[in-house]
Amino acid sequence: MTLIRSGGLPLQAWEPLSGGVPDWDVLEKSEQLASERLLRAFDEALTNISEIPLRTIVYNARKAFFQRRKLPSPSVEASIQASANLAPLLDCIAVLKQARLEKQRAESIFEQNLEANYKVLQGLALDEAFHRALLFTSHDLLASLPSFAGKAYPFFDKKDRRTALSALQYLTRMVFKT
Repeated sequence: MTLIRSGGLPLQAWEPLSGGVPDWDVLEKSEQLASERLLRAFDEALTNISEIPLRTIVYNARKAFFQRRKLPSPSVEASIQASANLAPLLDCIAVLKQARLEKQRAESIFEQNLEANYKVLQGLALDEAFHRALLFTSHDLLASLPSFAGKAYPFFDKKDRRTALSALQYLTRMVFKT
């Protein structure tokens, strides 16, 4: 005899919450590697430069980056670009800018997905089947669902975020547990 086990809700109930988010650890690691490469490129550029005004500009740019992770200003980049032997330094600056841009994109994607997921959970908070399931498990969560469902995402407080987390945990349990 074979038993087939299934969750209380179909898997389609989980699909709206499974939006793709870039891997934050990979983005952090790529930014860190780009920063390390840029520091090495600054050091190599300083050993190769003999012109005093350009060397001072590059040294100050390296110091600002090392101390505050501040990228060179456009005027400094223009000065560096004027020298032909500093092309690797410019390439490293471009790579770090791209890594930071990717990180900003990931943050905006995460924020959009978070808002969309909260809206899905607010819709779940109005679902009658979900209410009936909570009658057996959590009367406190059931009581807090109407205020959670009626509030807009930017105005969530700690209690609303906890309610959303609890609703997500119950939804997960309803979909994946038998």
